[in-house]
Amino acid sequence: MLKIGLILGPLAMLLGLLRDRGPAGRFVDAGAISPDTARRPSALGIERPGSLAGLLRAGVLTALPDGRVFVDPGRFRRRRRRTIAAAIGLYVVAAAVVVVTVMVVRSDR
Repeated sequence: MLKIGLILGPLAMLLGLLRDRGPAGRFVDAGAISPDTARRPSALGIERPGSLAGLLRAGVLTALPDGRVFVDPGRFRRRRRRTIAAAIGLYVVAAAVVVVTVMVVRSDR
């Protein structure tokens, strides 16, 4: 039973990552993809604008002088793809370690 949990636990986290697109996803959903359609973070339910700092540094989000923010859809897709690929890679490595460990433990019996 423990072996199944070691594989299904990280898989559940991976599925959560696939479902949650974070604060940048809120801007995409609101259609804030250009300076003309930019929105204020508070209008999208983002209470802590400091949580956007990393996305602003990466160029995924762009802040306008009036406090409105918009997302660069291309950068958002690329960053999301890289994040998902890294998570899947880590999951595969972790699952392989579990499988090899179980095989080694069983062979010692």
